[in-house]
Amino acid sequence: MATTSGQITEQNKRLAREYLEAVENHTDGRIENLTDLVAADVVNHTPVSRDELTPGEERGIDLFRKHTEAVTRGFSDVHFDIHDMLAEDDRVLVRFDVVGTHDGMFMGVEPTGKPVRISTFGLYRFDDGKLVERWSESDLVSFLSQVGAIDL
Repeated sequence: MATTSGQITEQNKRLAREYLEAVENHTDGRIENLTDLVAADVVNHTPVSRDELTPGEERGIDLFRKHTEAVTRGFSDVHFDIHDMLAEDDRVLVRFDVVGTHDGMFMGVEPTGKPVRISTFGLYRFDDGKLVERWSESDLVSFLSQVGAIDL
């Protein structure tokens, strides 16, 4: 039986949720099954693994793992409140909040112990059952304000 476009779309939505759950359910900052979900040559268009606020494209699973661990290191109790998930063909758009306690270095900001909620949009492209590209836009001004790094 042939796979329909609708089945692929639903499969990709499931994969996007699985990826977010894998990050959320990390163990000591390690993402155990990342290679099961993410392609070896993944392209991350908006990583947060650097200690500066200037995003740049990164390629490959090792740098992607570094990005993912930056999130889990910055917020050891991180979880994602998913509000919307839209999909078409190989792409899934997810609107969610990153929620957690800022208890580790994140984007150059020393840990504050403050609770944060960061509004985020993530666009994920899948191929052959794996994440191959990721774009993300987060309200970093709100994050910086919540942790006292800037005054609004």
